[in-house]
Amino acid sequence: GIYDSALWTARQLSLPKGQTPDPPHEIRQSRWAAPIGLECELAVVLKTQIGPGPVTFEEAAASVRSVHAAVELVEARYEDFEQKKPGPLCWVADDFFHAGSVLGPPMYVDDAGSGSGSGSGSG
Repeated sequence: GIYDSALWTARQLSLPKGQTPDPPHEIRQSRWAAPIGLECELAVVLKTQIGPGPVTFEEAAASVRSVHAAVELVEARYEDFEQKKPGPLCWVADDFFHAGSVLGPPMYVDDAGSGSGSGSGSG
């Protein structure tokens, strides 16, 4: 799959040996066996762990460090999804259609937890 340098940097990880990230803002179709699709999503980075057990909205909101626009790259490379080939166990093991992720810049949540952060600052 894709190795997006921004995502790996955000997670403070090193790329697997021998892998190189795509250049910023570039996705190479040649990396995949089938055409890729895009799913627009929101990603949340936590500053404190949530749970265990039931959590109120206020407790969950207070745990958020930043919110990011995110895009999941999806790839349908299976034989026949409608006929369930090769099968659900394979799909789960392969993380279904996930081919990669792109993480946008952070929007920091203000101290009151209202979500009105400016998107600036160090978090």
